[in-house]
Amino acid sequence: MSDVMAMTIYYHGGERCTTDRDTLMAAKPHWLALDYGAVDSYAAGDFAAGIYWNGASLRVRLQNDKFAYGYPATGYPIWMDNAAVLSDAPNRDNAMKFINFVLQPEIAALISDSARYSNAITGSEVFMDEEMRTAPEINAPAEQAAAGRWGQACPQDVNDIHTQIWTELMQ
Repeated sequence: MSDVMAMTIYYHGGERCTTDRDTLMAAKPHWLALDYGAVDSYAAGDFAAGIYWNGASLRVRLQNDKFAYGYPATGYPIWMDNAAVLSDAPNRDNAMKFINFVLQPEIAALISDSARYSNAITGSEVFMDEEMRTAPEINAPAEQAAAGRWGQACPQDVNDIHTQIWTELMQ
């Protein structure tokens, strides 16, 4: 939800945590469908265009070489997965060992090669397969890199408005 809302807001000149309902609703008449698990639909050519995550888009292109991924000049969200250990975790030491294990460049590369999403582990790229190292879906072109914006946590009142609009869109 937040990525789609953010790109809509960016397209209309706003900032991610806006409460401007007109900006937020401007795209509604132009959305024809919404489907999360759409790798097969994109690969089959069922969708002509859409917003899709970079790793999933790479998996689509590997199935259909006519598929092309683009970066919106008006802005797109940048994100990354993370790992945390709860302060009251019963096996804190083992949890930290596991996190340290997956943070090794060789292991991070294996995870990226499998999931088809990049990672932020310095040195892991040399262990990734060639497809990952050169994938346009994973590596933003230099001229589009500046349009990427790190996600921010919006205040609860903004999240409530975005959730209400999203709920309306999904009906």
